[in-house]
Amino acid sequence: MTQADSDAVYRWNSKAVHNHFCSACGCDLYADSPDFKPDGNWDGMTRRICVNARLLDDFEAADWPVTAIDGKHLW
Repeated sequence: MTQADSDAVYRWNSKAVHNHFCSACGCDLYADSPDFKPDGNWDGMTRRICVNARLLDDFEAADWPVTAIDGKHLW
């Protein structure tokens, strides 16, 4: 199985957010979603990519700042 073969995508009910994960092990790889503004608006084009940094070589999560995003209350 190649890397491309193991990339699977889950889309929530709106189909706007794409959660990519490994179909072989289930590990989250990255997510691709609309870049919604705090008021809920979206320009229809700009996307936001979130990468699972734990998969990067020599990455220590404790060395980086964390920004908590409460998606439930963005709109």
